[in-house]
Amino acid sequence: MTYPLRPAAGVAASHGSGLARPEAYSNAQPNAYSNGRSQRAMPLTRNYEIAYLSRNNTLCDATRIAPLVPAFEEAFSAFARGTLISTPTGPVAIEDLCPGDIVTTGTGPQPLRWRGSISLVPDRARNAPLSRIPADSFGPQRPSDNLLLGDSARIFASKSISSMSSPANWRDGETAIEVRPVAPVPLYHLVFDCQEIFQANDLEVASYHPDHSAYARPAGSMAQLFLGMFPHLRDLDGFGASIRDAPDRFVA
Repeated sequence: MTYPLRPAAGVAASHGSGLARPEAYSNAQPNAYSNGRSQRAMPLTRNYEIAYLSRNNTLCDATRIAPLVPAFEEAFSAFARGTLISTPTGPVAIEDLCPGDIVTTGTGPQPLRWRGSISLVPDRARNAPLSRIPADSFGPQRPSDNLLLGDSARIFASKSISSMSSPANWRDGETAIEVRPVAPVPLYHLVFDCQEIFQANDLEVASYHPDHSAYARPAGSMAQLFLGMFPHLRDLDGFGASIRDAPDRFVA
């Protein structure tokens, strides 16, 4: 299978309901001048799929084409397709959650505002491995079933706020196992009005917030490109309080 070439010259959007298609990756190759000298290679790009609740509470979805860079990837690659999210009416697969749906969180039932998705295409040069956390790794029913996570997930080894960490920190072959998929894997992340703690396969995890990024926030034109991934927000302050900002607000 091959993937189309796309230069990272801007953002394109198309509306539709499909998420995380395998053609998400684009290849980067150097362009050549007529004299045979090469230009700088264009950066890799990918499709970023988003669903969000607009400011007038309309459910929208879109595809964004943007650079394949860690700061962008981190906002999308936390929970694999099939992860069960706790809601007041029972567990719901993450791919079936829609913005506006109510999710059970540490601060009570909260409406989901945004769901992002990418497709992890097998390629050791571009992708960090995933982590599989076997059932009961952190205690009875924590998680209740095997949980497949990207490195941008934030889990709670204990029910303490201070224990929040990436699953990569727990890869020891038992508590968390490194996985390199041989087929495309859709990955998702969630955003609420503020950062929230919720349950994925009954293990406490955190929603996305840029304050916990391992990478600096994008600057300049990249900042506008990044903000375009979150059309329901006017600026990055719209992510609200994070666990780091207001730990007393959150109950794990």
